[in-house]
Amino acid sequence: MHTKIYSRLRTNTTLLLIFIGLALLATLTFNYQQQSQQARRHLAPTSVQAARLIQRQLQEIGGALNILADAGQRYFSGTAALTELDTRIHNLNGVISSVGNFALLDAEGFVITTNLDPLYMQNLAYREYFTHARELMDPPTLIL
Repeated sequence: MHTKIYSRLRTNTTLLLIFIGLALLATLTFNYQQQSQQARRHLAPTSVQAARLIQRQLQEIGGALNILADAGQRYFSGTAALTELDTRIHNLNGVISSVGNFALLDAEGFVITTNLDPLYMQNLAYREYFTHARELMDPPTLIL
């Protein structure tokens, strides 16, 4: 008789533990799904905003590069003065919000105009971006 009671008690305890485990598993699964959905709802607008910001910055940079290319070509062809080029470069800070400074270098690597005055007439020929561009292109080419 005692064996039946212990056996029934053991079976009931086992079933209760299985039920509690399944209930815990169901609760954790439900919470995980809720948090995943909440994170997706939160991240979707953020991703769209980031894409819009990147698109706006690329448009700003494209416009500024067109301004620089036009001014640089006119300066190097002799149809524009250095002061016009200098003015345009100083005004680019208002055009591009994500870029802090601009500089125009000659074929030897000297900064001939910049919106950051301490860079003026500095030789940046040793910088990797200059040496890399110079290796790829011929010196008279305007590189942006």
